Amino acid sequence: MNDTIEECSSTLKRLYLKSRIISENIKFYDVEPSLKKPNGLSLVLKSIHEPSIDEIPIYNTLVDSFNFDEIYEYERVAEIPKGDRSDNLSMFIIDSYYKGRGIIAIIPSLLVIGLTSKLPDNIIDELENNLMAEVSIISENILYLPDRGSLGSNSIEIVAKSNSESSYERVEWLKNEAEKEGIKVESVKFLPDNKSIMDYIASGGIKGYLKRVPVTKIATMIVAASQCLDLEGVNDIVRKEESKHTIYTLGLTNDLLNELKSSLIKNKIEGAPLLKVSSNIEPFFNKGLIESMGEFLRRFGYLA
Repeated sequence: MNDTIEECSSTLKRLYLKSRIISENIKFYDVEPSLKKPNGLSLVLKSIHEPSIDEIPIYNTLVDSFNFDEIYEYERVAEIPKGDRSDNLSMFIIDSYYKGRGIIAIIPSLLVIGLTSKLPDNIIDELENNLMAEVSIISENILYLPDRGSLGSNSIEIVAKSNSESSYERVEWLKNEAEKEGIKVESVKFLPDNKSIMDYIASGGIKGYLKRVPVTKIATMIVAASQCLDLEGVNDIVRKEESKHTIYTLGLTNDLLNELKSSLIKNKIEGAPLLKVSSNIEPFFNKGLIESMGEFLRRFGYLA
């Protein structure tokens, strides 16, 4: 069992590291600095253990540039936190805020809208007025379509993440790709997070991935599994795409804001290099690969 997890985790890592980060563009916004020095720093993000390809360059910069007292992860496939990611996100922001931390939070812009009913008014007001930067990254992402021969006459359902601008764009793109291959898209299903998406696809049976096709990083995991386990019917597709990441700050002094801005500018990616994982991120990343692939293989019934 452990050998299978290790092999598939290594395959997933190779898929990540052969992807290119083509370019990065940063737009900065004016924010009101805090006059009071924070009681430490917190980083709030989706997952440092299970990042998407396009998230890693930003995570590299932040973790290499600051010493964080806490790193809060509000969405993971493999373990706690369980529940709705907006609930987790609001809980972590509140916890950090009342500790007096300075907060750097990478939050999808569509998800911020969903926080208005979950956070106190004073925190919402500060959050809405402290969009510090929007980072646009063009990268290679890995998706797939089922092989027409394995699919037979069945149509597919595309499975995407709600509150994700990238998911909506990928849905339309994959619909067009499916049409080119003569594959009918029966419907599109939106779910709140990758854990829900993985569970939904797995509930379709050991070959549920042929009928239910995700457009999130679960697709990359399925491609990895198809390669390490010789699963039938997975035709991987490398898609060049642009993703947008919004960085919010709370309680940062002017010096810290300037340091953050300088770090993002200094580490801006140019020249389409292969993806690199910082040495500070790599221990989290390696652990997350094993945990998430282990969970994936168990849920799909590939482990005894």
